[in-house]
Amino acid sequence: MRENKIKGSRSLDGGIVVFPRPQTPGSWQVMWRTEIGRRYKTFPSLAEANYFASEMQRQRRENGFRVSHGLMSPEELKDWSEFRKATDFAPLHELLSAWKDRQVLQSGLPIGELAAKFVAMRQSEGVSRANYTNAVKRLGRFVDFVGKKKPANSITPQEIRAWLEDLKKEDLSPKSINHHLRTLSMALGRSVAEGWILKNPCVAVQGLKVEVGEVYVIPVEDPVLHLPGEQLPLSRQPVPQPARHGDRRRRRPGSGHRRRRRHGRSCLHGSRGRRCGVAPDLALDRGPGLERHGAG
Repeated sequence: MRENKIKGSRSLDGGIVVFPRPQTPGSWQVMWRTEIGRRYKTFPSLAEANYFASEMQRQRRENGFRVSHGLMSPEELKDWSEFRKATDFAPLHELLSAWKDRQVLQSGLPIGELAAKFVAMRQSEGVSRANYTNAVKRLGRFVDFVGKKKPANSITPQEIRAWLEDLKKEDLSPKSINHHLRTLSMALGRSVAEGWILKNPCVAVQGLKVEVGEVYVIPVEDPVLHLPGEQLPLSRQPVPQPARHGDRRRRRPGSGHRRRRRHGRSCLHGSRGRRCGVAPDLALDRGPGLERHGAG
């Protein structure tokens, strides 16, 4: 500081003056010049006035930024000074840009912008046209429900449940509604991985219960036996299976076996241990014409 013409006052670079206030002995004033004229601020002590004036001078020297100190209390001025020291006196435009980025991360992208980015990414990854169309339709319904400008990080599980209830009014089946929920969860989960938002509220939402009827499975050993025989054509009637090799069931004495062909059918009446019966490859093709030609 340098001595000023006013007794007891000092001037600083940048048009800043500190001087005692004659009207209230013991108090001090700071005067500084702005584009619209002079400004004044009164302090109860010289130390506070000097601190205010020094901080304003330093700011003007470093970045030319002029704080409206006339609207700040000594406590606010102290907080401002500590903030500037904590940020290493970085240019204010950089601090403002970093703050805006942080706000975007805290609130998340608007849900409309997030949905558009997600479907565009999925299309670039080569998903099928059907999957792409379904994602656009399902996410579009959610965006219309909450509003495209709603920050994605502000979406709650309660809002998602309300959306599912709203989908019921469109006569969508529980299965279709669950597809909508899975698509939204996929979009929000991918957004968390990409760093667009901080959370996926769909994790806390339970899908709708889908009723499934009881299914009876017919055994594969002989499914034709489970159907009414009179409804089957002759060619589909059950055919007795021949004895297998190694079958230990006793055969009647004197039942010799030899192979003979009769009326287009291959019968095994052969040696001991061989199969006996109608050949399976011809049994299913046996028609009425063949039935009329009996053996004997």
